[in-house]
Amino acid sequence: MISAVIPTHRRGQLVVRAVESVLASSIQPAEIIVVEDQSHDAMLSLEKYINSGLVKYFQKPDDSSGALSSVI
Repeated sequence: MISAVIPTHRRGQLVVRAVESVLASSIQPAEIIVVEDQSHDAMLSLEKYINSGLVKYFQKPDDSSGALSSVI
């Protein structure tokens, strides 16, 4: 089982390219996880992928100081 984890910070359009790159790869992951750090850009850009269930989206709270991995 392969998971693709994509951390991002205010890079809505680039994260869409990253997700599309993962989907175009020859080996498909069981899940694609996007973790966004203190912004909402990725969620808005990835709405169609999130709604279809292809992407799991997590957002790090604005006031947290831990690593992105603490969200998952």
